[in-house]
Amino acid sequence: SFIRTVAFNWPTDAFAYKMRQQQLLLLGGLLAGLLLLRLLFCLLPRQRYFCFLTLATFGFGYMAMVFYWWGLNTIPESRRYALEFEMFFLLALCELLRLLWRLHPAFSLPVAAALGWALWPAVVDAGRYVVHSRDLRPLPKESSVEYQLAHWLEEQRPTGRVFATGGLRFRLNSWFDIQQVGGTFETGLGNRMPVHLAYQIRTGIGSRPEGEGHDAVLQLRALGVEYLVMHGPKSKEHWRDFKNWRKFDGLLEKVYTTGEQADAVYRLPFVSLAHLVEAAELPMHPPLHGYWRFLQPYVAALDDTSRPKLKAVWHGSSQLEIEGPIPNGMLMSVQVNHDAGWQATQDGRRIPIEPDQLGFMLLRPQPASQARIELRYRGTWEQRFMAILSAMVWLGALAGLVLRHRATLKSGGTAPPDPRTAQDRGL
Repeated sequence: SFIRTVAFNWPTDAFAYKMRQQQLLLLGGLLAGLLLLRLLFCLLPRQRYFCFLTLATFGFGYMAMVFYWWGLNTIPESRRYALEFEMFFLLALCELLRLLWRLHPAFSLPVAAALGWALWPAVVDAGRYVVHSRDLRPLPKESSVEYQLAHWLEEQRPTGRVFATGGLRFRLNSWFDIQQVGGTFETGLGNRMPVHLAYQIRTGIGSRPEGEGHDAVLQLRALGVEYLVMHGPKSKEHWRDFKNWRKFDGLLEKVYTTGEQADAVYRLPFVSLAHLVEAAELPMHPPLHGYWRFLQPYVAALDDTSRPKLKAVWHGSSQLEIEGPIPNGMLMSVQVNHDAGWQATQDGRRIPIEPDQLGFMLLRPQPASQARIELRYRGTWEQRFMAILSAMVWLGALAGLVLRHRATLKSGGTAPPDPRTAQDRGL
């Protein structure tokens, strides 16, 4: 399921990759080339390692070079596979040099020249590194604006989410355990609504020109955001991905700044990740491409002071405890991604969980003057099955090592003899 999720999210994240006739022809050429090479290696059945290197070199090289020569993507972001191509290309050259040397030293001269030609750019880069090494020394993380902002956020002990932008969203969770809207590998998310909303918030796409900031605040409130980080034109953060960095001036409280037109942290009204709502207040349509108005009743319900407030507390990353009164006819909106592995109990009894239009969890609790609801992530049957399969593979590998060690001891402390002849082990 994770592979399926990545496969369908990948084209969207890879600059709107489209599987069209051109891509189908390129994929056909890739498969045809791999098949032809594999058939040719049937003439050399003993050279499995060289066959593997050749197939990997061709596969990664085909995708990377087609992009760099003609600008065509065989698969999403084909340019990213240049490093894999170079690695397997060098390994294949070294193996070819070894095989030709075993046949006759004269055959290895052309391959040695090719290997030297391939390694020459690395020699040049190594020389540049030695010359400019003083400019490439790592700096203490405390000197970076990303860490300074992350440390300030950690000191606030936020109970809601942080909407971090730029490079901060990639590094925040490597330093501190703070829940945020974005992250590093968003292609693996089952619920893509936070990714789409974050894009709309940063760019203003789909919002009214006269109310871009108000629409963004609606979306931030719907995502359970408590703090928002903005990088201005004078920020030391080189990645400033907000199109309009002044859109929240006068709308949100600015609680921290690193300087004029530099970095700013805004605070949004936030109480809890769990809220009591009525069915009519839930978004009736995914709030995308201008459908921001569907969030107005939902956000208004979050601000309704007349209804009871719920307290939501995390216990680790897989247990959320919610406490508070449940009036008759009210639903519970939990601003946490819905997943089949979640289970909910109210005072020890199971209650159903369903996704809403935001991809979050919607619970139907029983009325109570004071209820205690526990959300626990138990995982799915697929995760348990794969865990068992992984354990079996580990046990099998360990058993194989033990049996091989015993066979070595029985043979007098040496490895079992290779039944192949010297001629079989050569070309």
